[in-house]
Amino acid sequence: MKPTHHGEERLRLRTFLAREYAVREHRGEKTEALNEAAEQLEQPGRDTDAFTREQLKQAVEALSGNRNTVVYDDFGLPSVMVRVPLLRGKDLLANGGDAPHPAFSGIDGEILVGKYQCSLLEGHACSLPLGVPISAVSLDEAEQYCKRKGAGWGLTSFALRMAIALWCRRQGFLPHGNNCGGQDYYFPQEKGIPTGNGPVLCGSGPASWAHDGTPNGLYDLNGNLNEWDAGFRLMNGEIQMAPTAALLAPDADMGLESPLWKAMDETGAFVAPGTSGTLKYDAPEGHIRLAHSVRSPGVGNCAFCQIEAETGLEPPMAARLLGLYPEENREGYGLGWRWISTYGETAPLCGGGYRADDHAGVFFVGATYPRTKNYDLTGFRAIYLDKEETKCPVREER
Repeated sequence: MKPTHHGEERLRLRTFLAREYAVREHRGEKTEALNEAAEQLEQPGRDTDAFTREQLKQAVEALSGNRNTVVYDDFGLPSVMVRVPLLRGKDLLANGGDAPHPAFSGIDGEILVGKYQCSLLEGHACSLPLGVPISAVSLDEAEQYCKRKGAGWGLTSFALRMAIALWCRRQGFLPHGNNCGGQDYYFPQEKGIPTGNGPVLCGSGPASWAHDGTPNGLYDLNGNLNEWDAGFRLMNGEIQMAPTAALLAPDADMGLESPLWKAMDETGAFVAPGTSGTLKYDAPEGHIRLAHSVRSPGVGNCAFCQIEAETGLEPPMAARLLGLYPEENREGYGLGWRWISTYGETAPLCGGGYRADDHAGVFFVGATYPRTKNYDLTGFRAIYLDKEETKCPVREER
C-alpha cells in the first residue's frame, strides 16, 4: 500500500482536523495553532526540531482538551493518540471494586491508544486521520508493524480493548461505525468517506463513531476492519491471556510457545496452561458456554450477552472484567457477536468489519482464525506507553 497523506490529500486533512478538534469552540490563537498542527501532520517526513514537535503536541492537546496528544516514533512520524486513564473495576462494572482493571496491571497511569486504525505513512504504521487503514495482515505482521515504531509501542491488548468497551457501556454509549458497506447498519444516515474497497478512511465518520461520542474519542472500534489484539487466545478452547505491560516490552515473545501465556482458573487466578479445571469455551449446539472442559468441540457463536456458564460454575470477576463473560445485568452490551473455535490456537479479531451488519460492535470478537490469517477484513491499532511522559490530569466524562 502507498502513503495517503500527500498532494491533494492535504486540503482534506486540514479540513478534517478543523472539524475533529472543534476549533469553533476555541479562540483565534488556537485556530492558528490548529493550522500549525495541520501543516506538520501534512509533512511528517521532513526534519523537525524538538520545538516544532512540541508545538504540534501542544496544539493537539489544547484543541482536544488534553484528551488527545501526539507521539513521534523512531522514524520521526507522528501518531495522534487518545489518553485512556487508569481504569478501576468500579469504573466499569457495578461490583467491580477498587483494584485497577487487569489491563493496567504493572502500569502506573494512563495508556495512549491510537485514535485511528493504523494506516501506512512512508512505509510505517501511524495513527492519523483520513488514512486508508492497513488491511490483509496477519497477527504477527500487525505486531511487527507496531514494535518497529520503537520502545513503548505495541499492538492493542485484548484486555485494554475490553476495558474500553466496558467503559463505553458504563457511560451509556456504544459507538456506531462502518459495519454495513460504508455506513452504520442501524443508522444508515451515518457514513464515512469510502476508500473504494470496503473500509472508510480512518476517522472519517461522525462523532458517534468515536468511543465516547465526541470528536476526541477513539474512532472505528465498531466496524471498518476487524482489529487484531494481543494478549488473548484460545488454545483448544482453553482461555489464555498475557499481561499488557509484558506485551509492551521490546523483547516480548507472543509466539505459540511463549511462557507469557497463562490460563485462568475458576477463582480468576492465572495459572499454567493445561492446569486441571481452567476456564474454557465450549460449543454446545453451536452456542458458547464457559466451562471447565470442552465436551462439545466445534465452532460456537452468539451475542456476547448470551454466553452461558455450565451448571455449578460461577464465573469470576476477572472473566467479566476481561470481557470473557457478561455481567449479571446483561443490558447495555449491544449485540456485539462472539465467535469461538475449540480447535488449535485461535486469536481475536475485534469490532467487526465493514460487512458485519448487526453483528458488529465494541464487544464483537471473532476467535476462530489462527494468527496467520490475513484476509481483507483484518487491520490493527497501536498503543504507546511511556511512564515518564504520559501523565494524564484529565478524567474523561460524557
